[in-house]
Amino acid sequence: MTRFFFSAKHFSYISLYSFINVVTSKSAKVVKVVKVVKLNINVVKLKKEDAVVVSTYVALIPSLAMLTPLFIRFRPDVVDRAEFSLNEVLMFRRIVYIPDKCKIGKILPGGVTFVVPNEELARDIHERFDIPLRSAEAIAIAIEQNGRVFLSDRNAYDVALSLGLDAHYLPPKTS
Repeated sequence: MTRFFFSAKHFSYISLYSFINVVTSKSAKVVKVVKVVKLNINVVKLKKEDAVVVSTYVALIPSLAMLTPLFIRFRPDVVDRAEFSLNEVLMFRRIVYIPDKCKIGKILPGGVTFVVPNEELARDIHERFDIPLRSAEAIAIAIEQNGRVFLSDRNAYDVALSLGLDAHYLPPKTS
């Protein structure tokens, strides 16, 4: 089986080449050297077993690199209101959760889902920390879904930070 490999003096820093060089140095026989734009390319004759090892290694790395992003799960964004400016919409990721009883504005981000929060948890947060109910519902959703929470109340923002959430403060929309 014949394979093409770059010479070591030009690409010694590439680990893949180092792997191929180690595999091929034991059993490889350089058939000829081809020079392309000041680059020496060795045409090497390999044993079938070594060629399979090299080919598998070369094919495996790019396929793993392409499959990895498919398994990344993005955390949702949770917002305590549904009235946004365009700049605020651009801050959100793919999935945006909003408590179900919020007043809806004209601009909504893509991937909006209206969620019914855990009423007991939201009510407990609302009463214990004395924050608005919509903000407490957003915090309850963020706790359950492990999401980033965007809050329009400064006290609710401080509460979310004290609870260990990834919280962001969105100043209330002024009309």
